[in-house]
Amino acid sequence: MALIVGMTWFGGTNLLVGGDVPRERIYYTTRRPEGWQLHLLEAGSAPKQITNDPALSYDAAFSPDAHWLVFCSERSGSPQLYAMDLARRGSTRQLTAGPYQHAAPAFPPDGKDLLFVGDRDGSADVFRMAFRPDGSLTGDDAVNLTRDPASDFRPAVSPDGMRIAFSSDRDVGRVYPFKAEIYVMNRDGSGVRRVTSLEGMSGSPVWSSDGRRIYFYSDHDGGTFRIWAVDADGHNPHALTPKDLTALSPAVLPNGRIAFAARRGDGFEIRSLAEDGSGLRSESGLQDCRAPAVERSTGRIVCVGPGRPGGPPPFLSPSAHVEVRLPDRTLEVRGIHGFFCGFGPDGREVATGRWLGSEEEADMHLVASRPDGSAERELFRPPQRAAIWGISWATRADLLAFTVGPTFAADDAVVDIWTVRGDGTGARNLTAGKYRNNAFPDITPDGREIVFRSTRDGNRDLYLMRSDGTDVQRIVSGPGTHTMPSISPSADLVVFSTFQLWLQRLKGRRPEGAALLYQEFFPSVHPRFSPDGKWIAFVSRRAWLNDEGPLSNGNSQPYGEIFVAPVSGGGEPIRLTHDRWEDSVPCWGSTSRR
Repeated sequence: MALIVGMTWFGGTNLLVGGDVPRERIYYTTRRPEGWQLHLLEAGSAPKQITNDPALSYDAAFSPDAHWLVFCSERSGSPQLYAMDLARRGSTRQLTAGPYQHAAPAFPPDGKDLLFVGDRDGSADVFRMAFRPDGSLTGDDAVNLTRDPASDFRPAVSPDGMRIAFSSDRDVGRVYPFKAEIYVMNRDGSGVRRVTSLEGMSGSPVWSSDGRRIYFYSDHDGGTFRIWAVDADGHNPHALTPKDLTALSPAVLPNGRIAFAARRGDGFEIRSLAEDGSGLRSESGLQDCRAPAVERSTGRIVCVGPGRPGGPPPFLSPSAHVEVRLPDRTLEVRGIHGFFCGFGPDGREVATGRWLGSEEEADMHLVASRPDGSAERELFRPPQRAAIWGISWATRADLLAFTVGPTFAADDAVVDIWTVRGDGTGARNLTAGKYRNNAFPDITPDGREIVFRSTRDGNRDLYLMRSDGTDVQRIVSGPGTHTMPSISPSADLVVFSTFQLWLQRLKGRRPEGAALLYQEFFPSVHPRFSPDGKWIAFVSRRAWLNDEGPLSNGNSQPYGEIFVAPVSGGGEPIRLTHDRWEDSVPCWGSTSRR
């Protein structure tokens, strides 16, 4: 269970805080989509947007009496459930709270309970709680029905209320490309049995009106996701939609037709077909809609579509903000739509790479702004079109170090480390293309030393150099990849990734002893020291998926979450983010002068 201190939750950590503690910020790059809102489709009417919050809204479900629409929104800073009174549209009540995910709601026929997917017990599980839209928050009283170390997704209750279908990777493992199968359990979580064995990604089950069949999507027969049907006992699995149509998220209409989201260009539209796969037709026209939810008495559909005009997303994601208390400090944790980041002196500014035009054009500049993204100013623009990443800002000296060149590049690609002053002057290429692929610089607070990764000696090793590019020392070498280093404020410790995290002690700018394993879980990447060097933030796959991978809007690594752990190690790392999106590349800054 979770311990609540004020409005801050700690799953199993018991982190009580007394007195005043420093406030600091962790920003991270989020791959959330922007602008998702709910739209209502009614026969004879144009689609109507029914949510209008800057944060994302998705995962809708009608109550059986059609009075309520329950959906997931990230307006509180994490994915929570809300209930909209459809008789008084716009009247919305929050059902759950806390940093953990509460998403993918589903109702049994009597409407007394609500099922959802939550991650408070360490992985995605199916929970049941009382549905009390007029009462207090009830998420903390929810019962975990699956309680499995694997991930369980997308519950759907049978028409008789006795069985729950869901997707899970419990028998296929944490693999990529993602895999899952369809399962059925009793309403109390007992009697779990596997329904499909298609050896691919099968997800989002929904029952036929008579409870005899289950519809779902799968890529079983190669590449494209199609809508499938299977008898509830697991017999007769077969595809319904054609191979040339990408189809996800089935839902059943009152007349027995199966609605689903079909890819169309860069978006989706809602289509439907008969139970035998015939009569394919559009239900939403050109409206960009996905993830249909059907009100079975009238056939009304709520889907997820765009809710804000085009253009670049805001710097701060309105969907990703939580406050977490560690034993010795309070963290403001926020997602940004930037490309790497680094906090400057006093934490009053943050630097990030910003795309000029579309991301595909790979044209960027380095900018500094206030932490809220305002007062943006350009610091550097590459002499030739290139990406800017791996950003680090000295907190006691006005100097930034950063990478210029392609990401995920070959060892012999030209990738360089540059520096520039905080006023945008004195830009300097420290490697000048001489030494192959040089990347991931981290500069000491005093601006004197830079640790970085380079392939100059034929392997991905770690080096230390003066901030003018001189006196280069190799500090970590050997077979395999050593990358993403961060140097402690006192320059006596380097944390780095081999897709596990290691600590290398330094003495007099040289390695002292062998590196020590710090985080064993694979993969763990992008470590960063806290401003005082007592904690390390990093990205890990240890929590795995919070939702079916294909529903993450194209995120290639939706399992990425942000963690922190003390440098001394010991105990479980503390998870900071809980969502279905790709979260990565943290930077850690102070909010006051140290």
